[in-house]
Amino acid sequence: MRFRSSVTKALAALVVFIPVLAAMSGASPTPKAAPHARRAGGHCTPVGGTIMTNLGAIDQNTTMGTATGDLRGAVGAKILNSDGVNFLIEHHWVTEAGDTIFFNPVTEVATPLNPTNLQIFGLTLPHPIEVTGGTGRFDGATGSIGAFGTLDFGHGETVFRYSGQVCFQEQNER
Repeated sequence: MRFRSSVTKALAALVVFIPVLAAMSGASPTPKAAPHARRAGGHCTPVGGTIMTNLGAIDQNTTMGTATGDLRGAVGAKILNSDGVNFLIEHHWVTEAGDTIFFNPVTEVATPLNPTNLQIFGLTLPHPIEVTGGTGRFDGATGSIGAFGTLDFGHGETVFRYSGQVCFQEQNER
């Protein structure tokens, strides 16, 4: 009984002490943004996140899905040509804010894991997805994004991890 009383008193002290300590410490300073690589007339910023799509969303050669992270929004890809290992892909991206990002078509190289699963490494250097502009904040943007992930043709699903940088024009800074 004595132990339980001591624990109860200790917990009660913490319930009072922690909020008082938090109130006395004041607000935390806002963390500073990471420095950006400078470019003539604008700035570049690192981006990263994940992409998850469904194969065959519109037709057998088109995916649609979502992106998380720095470029969160909706994504899609159209397979323009394939020999079963090399895929010429046209990517489509609309951010959560409604801006569109444009890309050059890119060849993705797949490694078969089994009859229905492929692993994609083709978006890594030296063949990343090249940003070629867009709308809104991405008007005139450049940059490159690499990714790796898997395609599961048996279940009609993809999952990718992306990272890279996007360079914005000066007038597009907010």
